[in-house]
Amino acid sequence: MPVVAVLVGILMDAIGRKRSIQISFLPLTIGWAIIALAPSVVMICIGRFITGCAIAMDPVVVVYIAETNEPKIRATLLSLTGPTVLIGILTSYILGHFIYWRTAAAILSILSAVSFFAIFIIPESPVWLISRDKVKEAAESLKWLRNNQMTTVNAELDELLQAKLSKNQNETEESFIRTIIRTKAWKPFLILTSYFFLQQLCGTHIIVYYAVSFCDAFGTRVDGFSSSLVYILLSLFFALVFTCIIEHTGRKTMTIVSAAGMCLSYLSAAVYQYVWQNTPDNPMNWFPLVCIWISVGFSMIGMNSVPWLMAGELFPTQVRGVMTGVLWLTVYIYIFLCVKLYPLVVSLVKIYGVLMIFSVSGFVAVLFGKFFVPETKGMSLIEIESLW
Repeated sequence: MPVVAVLVGILMDAIGRKRSIQISFLPLTIGWAIIALAPSVVMICIGRFITGCAIAMDPVVVVYIAETNEPKIRATLLSLTGPTVLIGILTSYILGHFIYWRTAAAILSILSAVSFFAIFIIPESPVWLISRDKVKEAAESLKWLRNNQMTTVNAELDELLQAKLSKNQNETEESFIRTIIRTKAWKPFLILTSYFFLQQLCGTHIIVYYAVSFCDAFGTRVDGFSSSLVYILLSLFFALVFTCIIEHTGRKTMTIVSAAGMCLSYLSAAVYQYVWQNTPDNPMNWFPLVCIWISVGFSMIGMNSVPWLMAGELFPTQVRGVMTGVLWLTVYIYIFLCVKLYPLVVSLVKIYGVLMIFSVSGFVAVLFGKFFVPETKGMSLIEIESLW
């Protein structure tokens, strides 16, 4: 996934956002088909590898949504990526639980193939088209996206052309590194990589991967399917809450509220586990699990949602594709390291120690949100570029 994430950044800048999204459904279709027909475990692993390549192409969807929508609804539509991913995961869980696994994989392969053809309906990103001097195609794209509201179309087209003209006057033949330095793309990159780093230290992925282990550590007997189902349903509910409120609140506010809630939830669970660690029959042994569920809710209204949203907003147009791909590479590495190191860390500092790490990370994230997260609510992508 990290390797493909970088390649897709180059791909979306070279052939466009729409085609890149469409191409991503090919490995999904092929990978799930291989899993459905696999005669051996090796072939199942190959199918998983291929579907992993497709999942790594997610950045192009975020970029496409950011570039095709007006500022007043961009945040809402970007935030919907969370709920839709969760609905997909939930669907896969249910299919895998109630249907023979080969049949479930075949269904997912068919859905991926249908999605490939469905992409023909949508237009290319007008921002990308303008960057390639395809003004006529950009105008047609905006007409489709804005439902032929010509006043809006002409105003947006003029803004994009003015921004393009301004860049052309300053641009010369230069290396990619010089482009990064000139556009100050390193600033949003540092902000986003720091945000995602804190996101992982707050345990957002560790909890979902080790849901059963957490239940065992708390002395709560919950089977794997039920614990995963509760996590997904909670995440989905609060992701929808985030979608409903993001246009009315700022990125900074949601980050601070989310991080503070996670900090206090983890701290409560850590204190409980430390106090009752040597007691066979803990009173209210459900308490730490409820704290974890509360932290999941808080994470979905900020720490686990805002950085994905902002990833589509902050980078300058010239390097948005490649830099988003590089950003995704770092995120996948963060997730991999946190998930793989968790068993070692919990063996050294116990479960209450891990929860304290999560809590302290939440507190640091509050400060990060206060002093470093930029407020982009209601701003156009061109206005956001001017921040740097």
